[in-house]
Amino acid sequence: MNDLLQSLHRDNPNQIEFVPAGLGKFDKDLKYVSFIEQELRRPISINSWDKDFHKFLKVLGTSKKVLSARLHLFLIAKYMGLPVQFFAYQTKLTKMDKVLSALNI
Repeated sequence: MNDLLQSLHRDNPNQIEFVPAGLGKFDKDLKYVSFIEQELRRPISINSWDKDFHKFLKVLGTSKKVLSARLHLFLIAKYMGLPVQFFAYQTKLTKMDKVLSALNI
């Protein structure tokens, strides 16, 4: 979380959109939104994939940079050719980045 906040402070993007990955009752992604909003002292928009996937992709496609801690968002952003910075809390994200980098993707 500290690395993410430092990156957001450093880059100071015009707009920040948060993509909640999980939708289960035990998922805590949305709790991070309010924490990040408090730390940055600015609002964050939610870009949900579950309601309208086409709209989600359209909005994501306008991103100048995608910050991700989730494998699926990382892969979608890479597939769309968007610049991605990841914050790996699980090794699968680091491993996938190595595989895609080796393939020059």
